[in-house]
Amino acid sequence: MKLMPNAVFFKGNINSSFYHEESNITERPICAEKETYDCIYLAALYSTMQLVSHITTIADLIIIPLLVYLSIAKVKDGLFKYFTLNLMAICSMMTTADLVVDIIDIVVMFVKVNNSTKYLLVLLSYQIQHFARHFLTLGNIWFHALALYAAVICYLPYANPIFYTKHFVNKSQKLHYVILHISLLLWNSCMYFIKEQFSIVMPYHLTHLILFTALFTVAVMVKSCKFLSENKNKEKKITIRLNYDFDAIIARNLHLPISTNSICKLSLKQLFLQASVEIYKYKPLGVNAICVGKLRRKRLFSFIIYSYATEIIVLPLASLVLVICASIRCQRQIRGTVFYSVMNVIIRIFYESSSIAIGLSTIVALEPYRHAILSIFQKQSLSITKVQPINAVNVDNINNIAMFVHSNIAMLKTKNVIQIYQPFIFRVLIDANSEERWGQPAVFYHATISIMLQISSTESQNDKPR
Repeated sequence: MKLMPNAVFFKGNINSSFYHEESNITERPICAEKETYDCIYLAALYSTMQLVSHITTIADLIIIPLLVYLSIAKVKDGLFKYFTLNLMAICSMMTTADLVVDIIDIVVMFVKVNNSTKYLLVLLSYQIQHFARHFLTLGNIWFHALALYAAVICYLPYANPIFYTKHFVNKSQKLHYVILHISLLLWNSCMYFIKEQFSIVMPYHLTHLILFTALFTVAVMVKSCKFLSENKNKEKKITIRLNYDFDAIIARNLHLPISTNSICKLSLKQLFLQASVEIYKYKPLGVNAICVGKLRRKRLFSFIIYSYATEIIVLPLASLVLVICASIRCQRQIRGTVFYSVMNVIIRIFYESSSIAIGLSTIVALEPYRHAILSIFQKQSLSITKVQPINAVNVDNINNIAMFVHSNIAMLKTKNVIQIYQPFIFRVLIDANSEERWGQPAVFYHATISIMLQISSTESQNDKPR
């Protein structure tokens, strides 16, 4: 991109002459009167960063449509799919601006035009660069916020599965993304207004650093979580939490007859607690507990790898330097140092290759996209990428249990509920919570609630006076 990182981050609100000096649009050689063969080999025609800019623009035009196609046509995982599509929307706008600027630069260099046309083209190129420069600074905030939102959604089923089940199970994420984008647009507009009117750039840099730190904190929390419990203390804590959550579920969702309310509530609570602890301790045959724990964290860690690959590209190096320099009043002295020049080069290289890094990290870190790419080259069906949603419930097993309840309702009056339904519910929970679903706790919460509602409905119908 023709985006001057020193103008974006260190100078703040600068005038147009500085930007023209940095980009050198009007003074670089115009090759309209020279042979094309000679122009290609002119050392003064392109700088190294200009060549990098043209190459990365071409790469962006390949990677972004590819990821959009994979997200729409191949990948069925909702979380990664919507996150990638929203991320590609931001990247595509910056790439479009880069493409227009590159085309104008090539036209000015190689096509013979009069002075007035050349002036209009250079002015248009500068205006587009100015827009892209500001959009890039705001795009960094978008990258951070989207990654933080997706990381929280990945972590939420483990931290608070009841809240996750209530607000995210079987519900579209489109409204959440709309609210997120509107909030970011309003906040970025405020920061832009403050920068233009008062020449204050600190809100942007502080937001940049805060979002980066927040995502890092969430990643550390995820890494420190223990999703597989083997000791009694952990099981006791799980039981206490599930006991509290179950009371809320009973009060909100179950409408048991008065005659059977206490017995069924006590029995179902015991069953629910036993099933929950059993699922935490469950492991397939031939697989040790450590492997199961790794499988359950596989999806979450994949996203952490993905988000940090993106975060490295928008690493707030310049923001950190500016905040430090503003606090010790060394902003003017640092501009003439070698460190300042090296920082400019590093930041620009990172930003030039941002879409490339995002695309590669998407393919490498996220398994659905990796299998989608392999299926394209191997010309095979993409059944492996059709991942079931996190909140999927084994409907067939639940229907079988409902039929069993209906046909054996007489035994319900004389036998313990747990003795009748325990093997069936355990089977449903284990099937729904298999390692292929990444062991999300929300799965067995949702499955258990559905089963209890089936039992409650059947009992209510049979207890009606005839």
